[in-house]
Amino acid sequence: MDVFEATRLQTLYQELLPFGIEPERVFFENIAFMQRIAEDRSTLTLDADFEVIVNPPDLTQPQGMLFVSIHFDTQFACIPIFLAKQLAPQRPLTFLMSRQARAAVPAWKNELYTRAQKELGIDILYAEEPSSLLTVARRLRKKEAVFTFIDAIVPNAAANRTQAVQLLNRTVAMPTGGIEMALACQADVIPVFCRTTGGQHQLSFADALTNEQGIPDVAQAIANFFGRALLTAPDKWTQWDYCTANSLSEEPIEVLGLKKKASEVIAYRNENYLFDYQFGVLEKI
Repeated sequence: MDVFEATRLQTLYQELLPFGIEPERVFFENIAFMQRIAEDRSTLTLDADFEVIVNPPDLTQPQGMLFVSIHFDTQFACIPIFLAKQLAPQRPLTFLMSRQARAAVPAWKNELYTRAQKELGIDILYAEEPSSLLTVARRLRKKEAVFTFIDAIVPNAAANRTQAVQLLNRTVAMPTGGIEMALACQADVIPVFCRTTGGQHQLSFADALTNEQGIPDVAQAIANFFGRALLTAPDKWTQWDYCTANSLSEEPIEVLGLKKKASEVIAYRNENYLFDYQFGVLEKI
């Protein structure tokens, strides 16, 4: 186990113990999940479809739309492809993503993203570009649609304008640059995530959020919507490091009967494993 995995397990203790969820079980299931989706070609396809749509938005509405999602469950990469097909040809879709994140995906996924650009007209805009948010604003004013992952860590000060929100058991800084632009342009902000249950792919939308609610309320509503989703299948979120990287607080957690901050927990032992946080070592007993 490397230091990043050790930090992730530490994060899982802080976030999941208060909800009665076993962090070590989620940790191992999460590792297996991420290995599977890295190679499973069914997790990204231009034929993307969702058999169940929960609370579908009106895609014919006159104002621009900013869809925000998270890297959750198996089909998250298919969401912008599905939306582009539903919106075409009347409303183009811009995918605001991290250049760093795209560089890290397997070659076969990159090829499909390139095909999506050509065949579906998806315009990929990189958040690291200084003018990215201005481009988002121009397109939203033209009543177009933009999609982005809200749980990506983007090294751009403008894109990383933040708002403190409560996510699960921690206060985190949510990047709100795109959200602020959308609300300033009178566009709706629509959170969306996918789940696969009973062999069916399901896409769930939140009610549209508007500038009548203000940035703090909109950001917290997004965090609440995704937080509830994460608790249903915490092993299927690929971005647990987001909590650590964007953390604004560290709440005490109870380990071995003692309340401590997560960074103060030196070791955890149960009937099967001994985990040493100081050295990042996990041993089977």
